[in-house]
Amino acid sequence: MNVAAFFDFDYVIVEKDLYRMLGEELIRRGKVPRFRLFIWYIWLIKYRLNLLSSVDIIKENVRDIEGENVSLFFDISQSIFKDGKNKILPKALELIDQHRKLGHRVVILSGNFSILIKPFAEYIGVKDIVAIEIETKDGKFTGNVIEPICIGRGKTYWMRKFARENKIDLTESYFYTDSFYDLDTLLSVGNPVAVNPDRNLGNFARAMGWKIIKTRV
Repeated sequence: MNVAAFFDFDYVIVEKDLYRMLGEELIRRGKVPRFRLFIWYIWLIKYRLNLLSSVDIIKENVRDIEGENVSLFFDISQSIFKDGKNKILPKALELIDQHRKLGHRVVILSGNFSILIKPFAEYIGVKDIVAIEIETKDGKFTGNVIEPICIGRGKTYWMRKFARENKIDLTESYFYTDSFYDLDTLLSVGNPVAVNPDRNLGNFARAMGWKIIKTRV
């Protein structure tokens, strides 16, 4: 069995929220009307009040790109990469390099879109990406997301699937994340690590005696 080091992406490897950058880029290109910003803020408030789940938000936003050409989003992902590559955290790269030297398989495990993460992954030399996949047909987005969505327990599902297919021993593997919403996934590996943790995750990690790392200045 192999050992893997799974890394969340936003605020762990890169000091940016790619999901927000995508929204800004879509508005800039006229693909989403500006009033959607107001709707997104309403969704954010509902999310923070536990009235709307992150899965619901993803589904609603993906519906906005129904019928768009996949090729357009490759172009958008490159624009986001150009804006965000200087926000890649050096400490995260050091951690990735340490795992490579130990012979561990490095995997990006993210609740963001794989199409946005891919240019960053190629830049830092990570081949394996487990993230949200958007359904396509005939070169266009259908407005649907491949389920289960790679968030919460869905993230655990895809991590375990990857582990089975690649003979990964999760009891010896690592998962680095900043979010308490990844608790189920953290509990599924032998070496959970809180990176730049939010308050809830930081408190839980300290209570559990987990390793806590700061990659952001």
